[in-house]
Amino acid sequence: MVLTVEEVRDKAEFDAIWPMHFQAFQNPYNSFSKFFNPVHTTIGAAIEISKARHAAMWEGNAASHWIKVTDKETKHVIGAALWELNQSGYAAGDGERFKTSFKATQHLEGSEERLFAEKLVGGLRSAVMETIRGPHMELKQMVVHPAHRGLGAARLLTDWGIELADKDGLDAIVVSVPYARPVYEKLGFVCVKDIEIDFSTPETSEKWKEWQAEDMRAFLMVRPGK
Repeated sequence: MVLTVEEVRDKAEFDAIWPMHFQAFQNPYNSFSKFFNPVHTTIGAAIEISKARHAAMWEGNAASHWIKVTDKETKHVIGAALWELNQSGYAAGDGERFKTSFKATQHLEGSEERLFAEKLVGGLRSAVMETIRGPHMELKQMVVHPAHRGLGAARLLTDWGIELADKDGLDAIVVSVPYARPVYEKLGFVCVKDIEIDFSTPETSEKWKEWQAEDMRAFLMVRPGK
């Protein structure tokens, strides 16, 4: 198998990325995925809605770079990643402001899922903002198709952003779930913060308790710039 890595240049390329994206987060199961990309009706509809939302965010942000890995022989996309350049870093108070203002618009307004997603995403992002001060490159998403892991796709996707970061002496950062942490450690990242999210709410339903009982651990990891 010969793998190629290249930057996404056209939103039509998301057509091949997004079904694989959904598959990757189900094997192994990522307990965060349903809050980032909810399924309201069918998987097919969820993929289309999520794809359109992420493509629009990418088109509207020049600092956002989607990268894909393709099997040169089959032409299948087997992995993808989102790298984002932050040239200013974060200031004191940015994290708290984000946590109190973030709206999880991918969920139905007024739903319990939306409130839980806002606490989850708000907690994850505020931890980054409270810890990272200087300019940096952030690996915001990385997925590799379950059938094609261990072949070097993750290394290609990660090296793409690290090489850009190293050109300017910037740190590369990523927020990792538990099962991905060993992968990032092999790629040169070190954990600098265990992220603890406050899911407390005045009224707790059984569904809320089920969500909170899932593995909601996350780690802020940094690969120092060179």
